[in-house]
Amino acid sequence: MDIELLPKVIEKELSENAISQLAEFSGHSAEVKLNYYDESNNLKTFETNGYIMFRRPEKYGHWGFVIKGNEQFIATLIKVEGICLFELYDQQKRETFKTGNVTNLEIDFTTNDNTCILNANGLKYV
Repeated sequence: MDIELLPKVIEKELSENAISQLAEFSGHSAEVKLNYYDESNNLKTFETNGYIMFRRPEKYGHWGFVIKGNEQFIATLIKVEGICLFELYDQQKRETFKTGNVTNLEIDFTTNDNTCILNANGLKYV
């Protein structure tokens, strides 16, 4: 798949539906690849791993999830607020160092045989 051909944002309704479907994997370990465009409009990739904890609107005010518990001490927050957004948070420095719009997100659940991709085309299991 050519990520550069995808729309640069994932709309709210599509994101919320996909994340609500994935909530059954809360607590599972995963390897995650996040694609986004930087301030100069260059396509970037951030890869991480850890366990996933889901956020529901009843408690957090939005759908989303956090990936943390990795050797890099980087927590990745994916949240839906109008569109699908991300925050990269350095747990040692206790600060967010990168934010932006999610263009493509690939999640490979290591505790189960599911891999899924979320982008403007929807949620797809591969």
